[in-house]
Amino acid sequence: MLTLGDHFLTMWGNMRFKAIAALGILSLFASIVPAFGQTKIGVITSLTGSLAAFGEAHKNGYAIALDEINAKGGVLGKKIELDFYDDQSKPDQAVQGVSKLID
Repeated sequence: MLTLGDHFLTMWGNMRFKAIAALGILSLFASIVPAFGQTKIGVITSLTGSLAAFGEAHKNGYAIALDEINAKGGVLGKKIELDFYDDQSKPDQAVQGVSKLID
């Protein structure tokens, strides 16, 4: 039986893996667009509202993955930079975030 601590560690490990995988996949797509030294990747997550705890965990996972990727020289020699958009735990705000990050 998993304790709360075990559940947290399992959840954290899964989120870290997902964050690293997502950054890797997104950085491949982002590398198609020419950039001068850095590739910017947009992240939409809940930093406020009822799901803020999960959003902060996502942000921390992305930060760890970002540090690991950039420490190894980035992707195709370019450092990765993250641009966070807070969806306020609301689906309609997430949709607006997509529009903002695309522009």
